[in-house]
Amino acid sequence: MLNDADDYQLRRLTVPIAYFIGGPSDIAYGNAMDDWGKLPSGLPAFMGNLNVGHGGTYGQTNGGEFGRVAVLYLKWRLKGDMTAGSNFVGSNCGLCGTQWQVLQKNLTLDTPPSSPPPSPPPSSPPPGSTGPLRGVASNRCLDVNGRSQSDGALTQIWDCNGGTNQTWTATSSNQLTVYGNKCLDAGGTASGTRLQIWTCHGGANQQWRLNSDGTITGVQSGLCLDVTGAGTGNGTAVVLWTCHGGSNQRWTRS
Repeated sequence: MLNDADDYQLRRLTVPIAYFIGGPSDIAYGNAMDDWGKLPSGLPAFMGNLNVGHGGTYGQTNGGEFGRVAVLYLKWRLKGDMTAGSNFVGSNCGLCGTQWQVLQKNLTLDTPPSSPPPSPPPSSPPPGSTGPLRGVASNRCLDVNGRSQSDGALTQIWDCNGGTNQTWTATSSNQLTVYGNKCLDAGGTASGTRLQIWTCHGGANQQWRLNSDGTITGVQSGLCLDVTGAGTGNGTAVVLWTCHGGSNQRWTRS
């Protein structure tokens, strides 16, 4: 369920989504159609339109159809019920050719969609290790912009090149150092704070927890090292953001 999701939130979605709406007379119809066009490419998504023919509350006779279909969708997504899932997937789906108008993106019944085979978590760098930090989503490295060694130089992701501005050491004092005497530094504690480098001083805003799932959290803020907007291109900013486990918040040594 989405409640007034903005463009940024929509484009960060990483789990399957479904819309069940009441056609053009439904007050939510315009927003749902707008959302549909902003979903990330590759995201599994389903939309079912059942025209209510009027505004307001749908009567029980037809309103129960929404409940029936929602239950089928949850059986598929939460329990891996392939029979229920067949109502939503493919050109001959159970809802296709009925009173429902159906839109589909990236749907498959090959495996239970909500329970893909687990993959090994990316390795988080142990204390004392030195090397690049590669973003799982982007396959690009945590990089100091322009190879700058000045306090306040901002970080980003960039093609991995083995440069000193991409070589990070995880220390026993929970710092991530670069160039020997500069630390990965957060100038604030709010989501969206740009990450920079600064001369190491031992402050909590320069201390990081390297988690077993590949995420890196700030000791002071409790927020995660995040590639903004789930971007994957060179130059995308690295910021603090509320931890959600997405691949744009996971890092590995390579």
